[in-house]
Amino acid sequence: MEAKPFAFCDLSVVEKYAELKEGEEKLPTSAHRPIVLLDKNPSLDDLDDISPGLGNTGIYLPYSGFHYVLFHYLNSDGIIMTSANVPGETMVIRNEDAFLLKADYFLLHNRKIVNRIDDSVVRCYGGNFFRKSRGFIPSGMKVPYKDRVLSLGAGENVSFSISKNNNLYSSQYIGNTFHYPTLEFLASSKEQMMGLLGLRMDEIDAIGVWICIHGIQRGDMVKNWRKNIQLNWLRCNIIGLMPLF
Repeated sequence: MEAKPFAFCDLSVVEKYAELKEGEEKLPTSAHRPIVLLDKNPSLDDLDDISPGLGNTGIYLPYSGFHYVLFHYLNSDGIIMTSANVPGETMVIRNEDAFLLKADYFLLHNRKIVNRIDDSVVRCYGGNFFRKSRGFIPSGMKVPYKDRVLSLGAGENVSFSISKNNNLYSSQYIGNTFHYPTLEFLASSKEQMMGLLGLRMDEIDAIGVWICIHGIQRGDMVKNWRKNIQLNWLRCNIIGLMPLF
């Protein structure tokens, strides 16, 4: 069974199921509301079916009004949450596509999702990110150059960054671009980010690409990537089209 994160109604319930060390309450209660990896409470075995064989579990507190309504009507301390997607592919954002997942029940909304974004996953020790996404993206960091650089890579667990005026802006978690829908998501997210930054592709100074090759089929997709970059982004200086084995 694949481990899934647990949404808990409040911090007191978290302390029942997980070991919350001094200072570790700051991340789950922050405005970012990431999934936080915590050590399981060794005196309980309730979570063994949720994350079997693991010493820790992912938890997060409600971050939308809907979560609070759900807890109220379910009268439950915790809810197992996961994104609506086929494993390895992008999250479903259209109601009609959700029905293809063949779940028992669907809770839908009449508002469209315009930008899919995964939950951020953080380990409290050192504040290390396993996945930097919702709540933290896009966030700029200072860099010692003014060049406008688009950085991509690799084939799995992909995200991208764009630099402008001594700031580097990272995208949300994209996923495995060896799946075509994820490749489309990467392209649309790139366009959206560039729109936010007021950039066009012909204004990009350089492109840095890291590619991971595993097997012939994936190698063919990498070749297509290279051709696409060379044909459509000729005005840019490709500073790194580098296979990683």
